[in-house]
Amino acid sequence: MEVENFNATSEDRITGMEIIELNNQTYDCHILKRTMSFSFTVIFKEGTGASDDEKINFELEYEYNIWQEDIFTTLKSEYSFNYYATWLEDGETRTYEMIQEDDDIIEGQGSWPESFEVGSSWTLSKTTVTSSTTRERFDGGEWEVNVEEYEETVTDDYVITDESKVTTSAGTFDTLILKNSVQGDGV
Repeated sequence: MEVENFNATSEDRITGMEIIELNNQTYDCHILKRTMSFSFTVIFKEGTGASDDEKINFELEYEYNIWQEDIFTTLKSEYSFNYYATWLEDGETRTYEMIQEDDDIIEGQGSWPESFEVGSSWTLSKTTVTSSTTRERFDGGEWEVNVEEYEETVTDDYVITDESKVTTSAGTFDTLILKNSVQGDGV
C-alpha cells in the first residue's frame, strides 16, 4: 500500500463573543473555532488483495465550535465531521459519504481551592449531554440517518502531594506536584 497526494490544514481562531444561558445562568463566552482537513490517495499495490494500482481517494474535514468562559471552562461545543471516499470498481466510480454532527452541553460542578499548597485537595465533576446525528450513503443514494442522545459524567479528584524545584534555561522554579485520579477508573 502507498499513500500519495497527502494534504492537511489546521486552524484555531477566536470567532467572536457570545452570552449563553445554561441552567438559568448566563455566561460571557468567547467562541473558538477549530478546523482540520485532510485529503490523500491510497494506492493498493501487488499482493494486497486488491487489483494492482487500484486507488481510493479520501477527504476528511473536522470543525469544532467551542464556547469557553475561560481557558479551563468549556460550556458548549458543536462538532461536525465529513468523510468522503471515491474509488473505481469494475470501471465505475463509487462513492461513500458520512457526516456526523454532535452538539454538547457541558455542566461542571466543584471549585478550585482558594490557595494551592501541599495537602490541598478538590474534586471537579463534568457532565456532558450529547445529541449526535450521523448520516451516510453510498453512490449518492438515500441518506441513512442515525440519531443518538447520551450523557457522560466524569469526576476528577485532585491533591497536591509535594513541592519540587524545576530548573530550566530560564531559571529555577518552585513547583507543586499534583496527583489527579478519575473516580471509577480504579486508578
